[in-house]
Amino acid sequence: MKSIFRLTSQKMLILAAVASVTGHLLMLSMAGLIIPGTDPLLSTVFTVDLRESHEQPEDAEPQQDSRQPMASDPVARRQTFREETVDLGNRDSKYIPYLMKTREKINRLWSYPRQAYEHRETGIVIVRFSINRNGRLHQNRIEESSGVAALDQGALGVIRAAAPFRPFTADMKLSRLHIIATFKYRLDD
Repeated sequence: MKSIFRLTSQKMLILAAVASVTGHLLMLSMAGLIIPGTDPLLSTVFTVDLRESHEQPEDAEPQQDSRQPMASDPVARRQTFREETVDLGNRDSKYIPYLMKTREKINRLWSYPRQAYEHRETGIVIVRFSINRNGRLHQNRIEESSGVAALDQGALGVIRAAAPFRPFTADMKLSRLHIIATFKYRLDD
């Protein structure tokens, strides 16, 4: 009798664990699909591209420290000026809270360009924009054109309109963040 009870208890425990994992996966997948104020058809494709630049920008704030070598030394520049490149929709980045707020701000302002809508033009635009630690937009450019000028300009325009962004948090430890954003312009028939 004890072995039957133990077997039933083990089956119930396994069933509960499977149900829990399934429920959590379902909730996580739903959270990725349901973002207030967005159209699921216009959601972005998310990839990660992390790399560190070795250049010193002209507007970087100098950080002098007696323990660090001179700023003219390339190694010292890499230590004082850090930048990374991430995708706006990346859900595996250490910058998720910052990226989510940035994406929300852009999504609130983003709309289908009227001219492109009237001509039933569709396409995908990939934009790369850079934010300085103080939240100021440093650069905004097309990485991959949709082939439709109105869509390309609409994507660049919404980034400009959303600026300035929030300053970086202290734990980000960056001087500049480069963000790749994919804008999908689609029309339902």
